[in-house]
Amino acid sequence: MLNEDQLEEAEGAGEVMKIVEFLKVAKDEDQAESALDAILRLSAVRGEGVEGSGAALEVSITSNVLNVLEKYAEEAPVVEVALGCVKNLVTALTQTHSDEVLSRAAKLTIAAMLQHGDAGEPTLMEQGCLALSAMATFSMSAAETMEDSCVNVALDAAAESIENERNKKYPVETKAHIAAMMSGNGI
Repeated sequence: MLNEDQLEEAEGAGEVMKIVEFLKVAKDEDQAESALDAILRLSAVRGEGVEGSGAALEVSITSNVLNVLEKYAEEAPVVEVALGCVKNLVTALTQTHSDEVLSRAAKLTIAAMLQHGDAGEPTLMEQGCLALSAMATFSMSAAETMEDSCVNVALDAAAESIENERNKKYPVETKAHIAAMMSGNGI
């Protein structure tokens, strides 16, 4: 188990699998959030997802992030960072994620948005929209899962919750991405 200093060192060295190991054994939501923050920063900085040994590594990281999202579903700060990680990881190599992983990601994202929709968590809702948009852009399976999982209710809640004028477009864009994929046009 890495301590906070070792986690910071692993992030500085880009050793994402050490961070994933820390994430997997996190004892509480604070440790989970710290590890997710590191994964979020690494996946955003590189612009192409986290470094590693290829597609299996990406799916492994995404699956571990989803496990934490599910475990700490009631903790808005953890959920917000986890959704940001999902968005980055799905965007990085969507083509390599299985339909099963993307469908699970869609279900958990929608569930998180529904759970926190009335809680005054606009940034969480923004991250949820961005994650769903990324999934819908590349995956018919994810778009179908969204259609079957009350996505419009979650996106309507996001529209009510998002305060930043520039980001109010996210729910609308997400609906458009889903509709485009469902019509066979993709984005």
